[in-house]
Amino acid sequence: MRYLSLIILAILLSEVAFAQDAFQQLLAAERGYAKAAAEIGQKQTALQFYSDDAIIFRPEAINGKEYWNRNEDTRLTAVRTIAASDISSNGQLGFTTGSIELFQDGNGKPASEFGQFVTVWGRRENGKFRPILEMSTRYDRLIVYKPKSEPKRIFDTEANKARRSSTDPAMSFLRMSMGRSALGGAYKEFGANDMRFLRDGMPPIIGRKNVTAETKDYIAVKFPFKVALIESGDMAYSWNVCEYANSEEGLERGNCLHIWKLRDKKWYIVLGAFARVSSDKKPELKAGRKKRM
Repeated sequence: MRYLSLIILAILLSEVAFAQDAFQQLLAAERGYAKAAAEIGQKQTALQFYSDDAIIFRPEAINGKEYWNRNEDTRLTAVRTIAASDISSNGQLGFTTGSIELFQDGNGKPASEFGQFVTVWGRRENGKFRPILEMSTRYDRLIVYKPKSEPKRIFDTEANKARRSSTDPAMSFLRMSMGRSALGGAYKEFGANDMRFLRDGMPPIIGRKNVTAETKDYIAVKFPFKVALIESGDMAYSWNVCEYANSEEGLERGNCLHIWKLRDKKWYIVLGAFARVSSDKKPELKAGRKKRM
């Protein structure tokens, strides 16, 4: 029995060591990507680092390399400051998120835009991490997370040996956001306690309670006709076009991204992002709804 316990302990330690090594590789990829974005510009960085199937939003989902190949290089550079990151238990999928400053003509002039970024990373050729999806939100002033030390992660990985699928909770989240509980109720049910939520015009919202409070008046007006969901180990990400009824503001349409993590045998959202696109539609809403966000 003692030897069995030692074997189990050795396996657990090896899994933690593997996850730690993969996490350091992810951070190294982010650092290289950020360095290039600040020095050679967004276009050349994307063409150099993106996977061939990488998705960005301009505003619709589009192949990242194809987009930058068609656009002129305006020397748009970016300064990225990472705030949080995590990786799947099998080391195949991860994400980084934080603040971003954009410079239209290089870093010698004041920044033209500020915001938050989410980069989803996947292992590709030669086992290297490459961006496979990127989404960003924007606001008018600089809000930068400046950590005192390198970002750390909590090793709450699950091997997902039971192969619990993230599909059912992802679909349940979408259906719940259309019901009486609205988007806030869906986040209350599926959001992690330490989740982050990004939106245009504001800095990140941290914590499930805060996210629930800020989204309780948003109701999805229809089930998305297309949902993309990729799962690997104990991590998954999903994105879709979304439309929400928001008090007197009418419809708010945009792209929604969620990072899911398996914790204690249940899938939770650890990061959500809503990047708005302009819409002039005006729905007929019930009186008495309060304006949020």
